[in-house]
Amino acid sequence: AQLVGVSDNCVTEKDIARYGTSAIPNIDAIKAAKPDLVFVADYAHKDDVEVLTDAKIKVAKVSTPKEYVGISGIYNDIAVLISGEITGVRNAANTFNNIDGKIKSAANSNSKKVKAAIFVNDTVTLENGCVSAELAKLGGIDTLINGSDSKIIKAKPDLILCPVGSSEAFASRF
Repeated sequence: AQLVGVSDNCVTEKDIARYGTSAIPNIDAIKAAKPDLVFVADYAHKDDVEVLTDAKIKVAKVSTPKEYVGISGIYNDIAVLISGEITGVRNAANTFNNIDGKIKSAANSNSKKVKAAIFVNDTVTLENGCVSAELAKLGGIDTLINGSDSKIIKAKPDLILCPVGSSEAFASRF
């Protein structure tokens, strides 16, 4: 299997085609690429999925994890679709364990403890057990707040976390 494109929000070092966001995919560009398989979030618009399936493109919905350990299930689902049951399960476990080890290692080597961080993103939930909160806690962040401009100014956080590609826009406001 070969990855031929990603969403605009995907962080990758590869020079690869971008096809919009999960909320606003570039359906025409996706169809033109003629992929064998497209992964969409479980909250993808039904109309977008129908357009792709009508174009004879296989679409696989991937669930959004509610907690950090749920990520391993997503890796498993994707790997099985790509590589089959036996190889897929093994590859997914290896991938998750590799990433999990890197996250925990980075968290343990964090020399400066961040006391408070603000997520500037209305779509991020910070409930106990959610992926964003668990990753932040692994990184040593004590307090998480979903933030508007006024909350950010009032909280004076050590760190502001925002969507990929928007850090300059947020930085210019403060």
